[in-house]
This record gives sequence, C-alpha cells and structure tokens, in this order.
Amino acid sequence: MIQLSSGKRLMMINGYTFHCTGLKRKLGVRWQCSGKNRGCNANYYVNEENDAQLIQLTSGATLLVIDRYSYHKISSSKYGGGYRWRCSSKQKEKCKAFAVVSKEDDAILRVCGHHNHSPPMYNQTPSDTHFINLPNGKVLLMVDGYTFHKGGGHIRCFGGVKWRCSASKKRCNAYVAISDNDEVVIRYSLNHNAHMITTAHGKNWLVYDGYTFYFRYRMRVGQKWVCTNFPRCKAFLCVNDHYDVIDCVIDHSHFKRILQLCPDVQMITTVHGKQYMKYRDHYYTRTPNLENRWRCINTHHCYVSLYVDQYFNIIRQPREHDHQPKLFYRTLNGTYKLAKKRRPRQLNAIPLLTPITFCQVKY
Repeated sequence: MIQLSSGKRLMMINGYTFHCTGLKRKLGVRWQCSGKNRGCNANYYVNEENDAQLIQLTSGATLLVIDRYSYHKISSSKYGGGYRWRCSSKQKEKCKAFAVVSKEDDAILRVCGHHNHSPPMYNQTPSDTHFINLPNGKVLLMVDGYTFHKGGGHIRCFGGVKWRCSASKKRCNAYVAISDNDEVVIRYSLNHNAHMITTAHGKNWLVYDGYTFYFRYRMRVGQKWVCTNFPRCKAFLCVNDHYDVIDCVIDHSHFKRILQLCPDVQMITTVHGKQYMKYRDHYYTRTPNLENRWRCINTHHCYVSLYVDQYFNIIRQPREHDHQPKLFYRTLNGTYKLAKKRRPRQLNAIPLLTPITFCQVKY
C-alpha cells in the first residue's frame, strides 16, 4: 500500500496504482486504476474482510492464514497480477480453494473457491522446541526444558499425535500435540509438576515452569527450593517429599535458562559386533535377560552395574569402579576397537657391578 501526503491510500500492482472505489461485490471491494480518467478500465477486487497473516512452521515453511484456513505459495504460478496461494489441504482433502496475493505488498487480491473441510488448528510454538535422538534410537521432544515421548504413536489428540511428558508416570499431565509430519505444534499444555534434573556438574535442581531451583533448607512440612539466581531473584518453591508444589512465588526477574540434555550415555559398536554403553569413561555390556541392567565389561574383577530406564536415564549406580577405564579407539568404518596397552620391554637382569661394554660395528 502507498499512502499519499493527502492521506489517501493507493495499491500498486505491476507498477500501476489503484484507488479504492468502495464498491463491494461478492469478490470483494473494487479498486479502480488511477488512470480511469484517461480511459483505462483496469480494476481489481480485493478481499478486505478476511484477516490474513503469515505464519512460519517449525520446518521453515511459510503459510498464509485467511479466516483460519492456511495456504502455501506456488512460486511459479502467477495469476491476476499476483501469486497464487493454494489451500494446504489440496492433496489430503482435494480442496480447490486458492488465494491471489499481490507481488509488492502481499495484499490479498481475491479468494476463490470454497473449502470442503474444517480449518486446521495452529498454535504458536514454544520458544525452545527441538527433537533429541537418544543412543537407543528413540526420539524425544524437548519443549522449554521438558522432554516428551511419543509412545506407540497411536494416541491421537486434536488431529495430531499426542506426545506425553516423560514424567507421566509421576502424575504429570503435560502434553504436546504435533501434526503427523512432525512440523506443526497443534496444541500443548505445559502444566508440569516440578521434576528433578542433574546438571553436568552433579548438582540437583528442580525445574518448574521452565525455571530452575536449588534446595535451600527443610521446613517443618516439606522443603524450600529457591531460584538458582538467588538472591537477585526472590522466587521460591515449597514442595513435599514427592515434589508436589505446596506453595510458590514464581515472579522471576529474569529470563528462563536454556536447558539441553547432556549426552552422558553413548552407545558404541565394536569391530566384533558387540554393543557397549559408555558412561563416565567406563564401558558396560547389557546383562542377559535384564534390559535395564548394564555391567562393567571388566567382569573378572569389577562388579559395578548400572540401572537405566527406557530412555537411558541413569537410575542407580550401587558402587564405584576400583580400576582404570579401558580405552577404545574409533576405526575408519565407525566401529571401535580396544586399545591394548604396550608393556615396556624388560632387559635381562644385569648385575650392577658388571660394566656394560659396547662393540664397534664396522661398515
């Protein structure tokens, strides 16, 4: 749109200007060429009743939303002085509706056709949303520091797949509904309970509403956890022994921390086809008939075992190792091979008082 010094608005299409006549038809409001007095009869009907906005998906694609219906741009299709945007449900619902948008200022020139389906639902994606690949091949969704699992993928929710909070077994009802192509967050509810995390430095923090808290002291009933930015931030939590929030003040004076899942556990495959789990420089092998128990590969002298859950989170480590970790090096094909330590050569025992002589070699 172009606004003149007089306050009048003009629309420019292909270098020509049009002014609004105010005449309304089924196709929209009529815009007449500014050269009408010179005999030009060109005109456009612009749909100004529809509220349009551009949204960007998590995949990077841009959609045009008009009256809750979404359209994607066909870059090679020019129509009526603009570009043609086709309904996003063209392939799935065989919908033939389309919109024409001007080239210069993205003004809606017209909307043609009727939709034969209900409008899709789009919600604004949380600020920090990405997928995490676990060593066992499973995929988690991290949203604002919380992880979600897909399960079997058969639970439908608001036209998409429901991802439940990883702490759902601990009575957490938070969920995220994602489209079938894993591109659009349709709806989410992040009413998490406070849950415990362990930092890379070994500290235990509580995460609640995306903010982190550390233990301050025990009260008569429950525990008090204060914000990790204390004393600059006065927010705190009062929780019971099950980490259910009893009382809280969450008026934080800062932004949320960006939490990332540290790759403490790594899976490797040896040149012989065996699969080991690496945790804190030590290697473990899966115990037969026990999926959650991994034992140190130095089975002749070390009896340390790890207990993990289905997402390879360390649940329990009963004892510490009493030996140095073994060393593996990576080969060219991506597998790992045990590095054998070379023993230093030992010379034959020579009496200390016996002189050592050298002979001269003639060439």
